[in-house]
Amino acid sequence: MHLRVLALTVLLAAGAQAQQPPAPAVLTVSLDDAVRLALANSPDLARDTGAVRTAAAAERTARAAFLPTFSLESSILRSTTPSPLSQPGALGGVADRTSAAGLAANLDLFTGGRRGAELRRAAAIRDASDAGLVARRFEVTLEAERAVFDALRAADQLRVQKARVARAEQGLAYAKHRHDAGVATRSDELRARLELSQAQQQLAQTDGTLRTARYALGRIVGVDGPADATGVDSLAPHALALDDSAIVALVTAQAPVVQSAAAADRAATATVRSARARYAPTVQLGGAYRVIGQQTDPTLGTRDPVWALRLGMSYPLFDGFQREETVTRARVESDVATVALRDTRRGARVEAEQALEALHVAETRIALAAEGVQVATEDLRVVQVRYQNGAASILDLITSQTNLSTAESSLVDARFDYAVARAELSALAGRPL
Repeated sequence: MHLRVLALTVLLAAGAQAQQPPAPAVLTVSLDDAVRLALANSPDLARDTGAVRTAAAAERTARAAFLPTFSLESSILRSTTPSPLSQPGALGGVADRTSAAGLAANLDLFTGGRRGAELRRAAAIRDASDAGLVARRFEVTLEAERAVFDALRAADQLRVQKARVARAEQGLAYAKHRHDAGVATRSDELRARLELSQAQQQLAQTDGTLRTARYALGRIVGVDGPADATGVDSLAPHALALDDSAIVALVTAQAPVVQSAAAADRAATATVRSARARYAPTVQLGGAYRVIGQQTDPTLGTRDPVWALRLGMSYPLFDGFQREETVTRARVESDVATVALRDTRRGARVEAEQALEALHVAETRIALAAEGVQVATEDLRVVQVRYQNGAASILDLITSQTNLSTAESSLVDARFDYAVARAELSALAGRPL
């Protein structure tokens, strides 16, 4: 009876496993593919692209302010009472049927410089939008590169931790063999087991970090699930396109964030000029040509062409201090934009110095960590031989194993820190370095 129940349970479990859908395939992307997909799926980039289109439309509208406006006009009037305007002296009770159609045009001849200021403001806003879009593209590129490097870093750290577990298992086997041979105490085996347990815990934690990094990469490249990254060609340090002083000067003067702030400052200055134009009169020229048709009975009707030309001026003498408020607000925004531009330049300089410092520190760390791996590897080889011969303790063996794992982990971190620092520097400068 028990055997039947056990067999039925096994069959049900196998059927449940067979009904489960297969696990979805994990997308594997290269660094270039990740950047391309991130640019195509970034909502921030789509928003900034729309801002560029809006700014271009606003500039086109500002240019069109120098052109006349045209409009078609038409109307139909039907009444049992004649209109004194269309039929002067007509008798009551005669139906009034009047229709009109024509073309009207208006042109601002003088606005006190308002149109020119608005055009400069629209052009500056467009420049700011273009620079902001460039900055956003490099930000999205940097985010994608970071996600790829994080996934690759976690994969390399996972290999380091697997090697640590393998060395801990080997150390435990050495301790068991020496204990069985009667040349080591029970404490050696227990300490080797503790090192193995700690290595397995670190391995589980690193495996979780790798899964999280793959899901983060999947979101950036636009997939509903994890994504894996293929290894990059080389993480070895190589020379920059410019020296440090040239890079700092380039970032301070031509970084996308600096260009965007400079364009915002120009737009604020143009806004002040546009606000001051409200103190000047507005001169407008208007014209119209219309054809008016009149029909007083079913058999008679007339069509009369009418044209008009108007030249007018408008100048508000007092508007409740609205012009003064507008000018004050514009000046305040201009002052803020000027201070923001100076601060943006100083901030860009600081970020460039920090990125260069991180880059150079990572280069030094890579060299030192590579040397540390070589030293730790040789030290572990010597200690293993000495421990097998009874000339070293289990603590010496565990310490050497831990030192090698730490050196390998430090080398992985240094290499990817260098790659991230270089990507950050390129994103800040707005061009590959």
